Amino acid sequence: MVELWMEIAALAALIGLSAFFSGLEVSLVGTRNSKVNQLRKQKIKGAEALYKLKHNPGWMMSSVNLGNNLVNVGASALATAVAIRLFGNDGLGIAVGVMTFLLLIFGEITPKTYCNANATKIALKFSPVLLVFSYAFWPVVKILEMITKVMVKLTGSSYHSPPITEEEIKGIVEQGLADKALEKDESELVHSALEFDDTVIRTVMTPRTKMVTLPAKMLLFEALPLINQNAHSRIPVFGETRDDIVGFVHVRDILKELEGENKMKTLEQIARKPVFASQEKMVSSLLKEMKGRKTHMAIVIDEHGGVEGLVTLEDLIEEIIGDIEDETDVTPPIDHQSIDRDTIVTNGDIEIERVNEIFKSELPEGDDYSTLNGLLHER
Repeated sequence: MVELWMEIAALAALIGLSAFFSGLEVSLVGTRNSKVNQLRKQKIKGAEALYKLKHNPGWMMSSVNLGNNLVNVGASALATAVAIRLFGNDGLGIAVGVMTFLLLIFGEITPKTYCNANATKIALKFSPVLLVFSYAFWPVVKILEMITKVMVKLTGSSYHSPPITEEEIKGIVEQGLADKALEKDESELVHSALEFDDTVIRTVMTPRTKMVTLPAKMLLFEALPLINQNAHSRIPVFGETRDDIVGFVHVRDILKELEGENKMKTLEQIARKPVFASQEKMVSSLLKEMKGRKTHMAIVIDEHGGVEGLVTLEDLIEEIIGDIEDETDVTPPIDHQSIDRDTIVTNGDIEIERVNEIFKSELPEGDDYSTLNGLLHER
């Protein structure tokens, strides 16, 4: 009788070990490599062992599945022996049925469900144990790993999961928002940052028709009132034509010169060297260039060198964090007049994006235009 209870206790222990290996497998797979790297940098207990396992997935999976299969086979063999001794020849069928139920409920479903919800915590706690187990069974684990590598190569697959994509990051952010781990503003900030690298200058620039420019030969005392009227701190200056941008002036430089009784100087004499950028250049690339050259303004040109508009450092930053309002900002003018639900009166230079916003429509923006005028001209 004592022997029977010892066998039942051993059987329970083996089922417990089956639960351990099954749950640990789910925890290891469910813990992202990025999280592992973060934990390792923070020197969290267990992170080093977890890092070694995660960065050798073939070794990791061979170890955990070897352990799981050893205890499952042992449990099944022990259960069969006990059942045959108790029930004779009918014991085999009883053992198969009972062990299938026990292993399925207590060795698979329950531990995997729990460990899936607590993946990182479980992986950190028990990775050192699995690492010791893998070293203890090194020859067997190594053989299994080598065989698995060959089989994986034959299928054209890889041990390592593909790098995380931008869409997956967006999905994580959306899930974080749904779980209230992120605020709406934080979610929008991440989305803007991800889209920033795919945005071209043309979509964020101030178009040529709305640019304020001054002639290079204009005297400083003549320019100051005009600059004050427009509330811009930096103004492009042009030479012979408005396509001939020779630089830009900062109101601070003008005031400094006027204080020094240099009011007869021209804008050209104090103009700063401009940065020119193609309208198809990525805003992320321009931002790096502007930071490197310590400038706050760039002139946007087309493929023929003609001026298309200008973009400021503030424009680029607003693409990430949204509109920045300061003391010079004014309420934007009304860009349309509504006649009825389906009719408005507006100028042709209204942005297509604005029209889509008003009508909840999906008018297309082309590569060479972003206004209603441009759309009508194309058609």
